[in-house]
Amino acid sequence: PDAVAIIDAGQVSFGNGYVCAVFDLLAPRLTTLRGDFMGRGSYGTNVLAGGTLEFEDEIGIVHSSVFAGPATATVNTSSPGVASVDISGIRDSSSSTVVEETWTLTLATGSRSLALAVHG
Repeated sequence: PDAVAIIDAGQVSFGNGYVCAVFDLLAPRLTTLRGDFMGRGSYGTNVLAGGTLEFEDEIGIVHSSVFAGPATATVNTSSPGVASVDISGIRDSSSSTVVEETWTLTLATGSRSLALAVHG
């Protein structure tokens, strides 16, 4: 199957038969990563423990993107060969942001991996 990215109901979903991934825009984090090595879309167990932006301050408090407010998604490429989405506004804190990033997630047709590029 072709690679697709769907932005809907506070999340971005990617799939291509081999890889299925979901990014939560409301509590920004990569929540799901599943695979089917045969490419039939029968995705197995979620193998992801969680993919978040975290920052530990000088007194040891960990700040997480999960609690920092929603992120936004913009489609870069949506063609039969590749699906690519920029997710911006991923930050460590809603009140005193130290780190803010944009994550670009890309999935190609036939690929067995999701590419992640981090900017910020």
